[in-house]
Amino acid sequence: MPISLEVSSHDWEARDRLERLRTTRILAVGAFASFVLSQFCMMVPTAHPKPWYVYALVGTPLGTLVTWLGIIWLPRASSEGFLSFLWPNRGEAVRETSYSHIQAMAAAGNVAGALEAYEAEIAAAPDAIAPRAQAAELYAQGSDPARAAKLFAEIRRIPGCSSQHDLYATQRLVDLYDGPLKQPQKSLTELRRIVERHADSREAPFAREALARRKRELTG
Repeated sequence: MPISLEVSSHDWEARDRLERLRTTRILAVGAFASFVLSQFCMMVPTAHPKPWYVYALVGTPLGTLVTWLGIIWLPRASSEGFLSFLWPNRGEAVRETSYSHIQAMAAAGNVAGALEAYEAEIAAAPDAIAPRAQAAELYAQGSDPARAAKLFAEIRRIPGCSSQHDLYATQRLVDLYDGPLKQPQKSLTELRRIVERHADSREAPFAREALARRKRELTG
């Protein structure tokens, strides 16, 4: 699949990957040109009285020509195989974007604008965890903890959600249900989830203790 050269001016990670890809291609083509030049030089008769003369008048121009032809006309044919070895996914692997430009908006006090931007990212990327987590934290700090809880719950339903993300979202749901949402029964459900699904985590013993304490409080 061809790699698009168009990236958002705010997506610094994508721009960095693209620049590294361009640099790697040029280096790959240069390596290819050097190989061709070396093969040519091996064909120079060893009895030639002045091999440097052949290098200067033939080898160097040929190497330069092959390099530029490779860069201009043969980027795929001459470098894709080498790139596949050096960079198997060619920068196309799924990576979490930092959304640093949206974080900067929130840090500058434009929380409403940041939330609007996050919601746009969430709508455009149904399986993206980072914008949901960051937006949920903003909502949790503001006036819409219910939206925060919904986003944390969404994170756990995303296909391929890691155990780490699941645990993080569950812990934040416990905080919200015990705190601004005032739904202790749901908090118990989330504590059970930690105990059952993350039994080997360092948070599990604290969840068990909290679960026993909450049960006593609710029944006592």
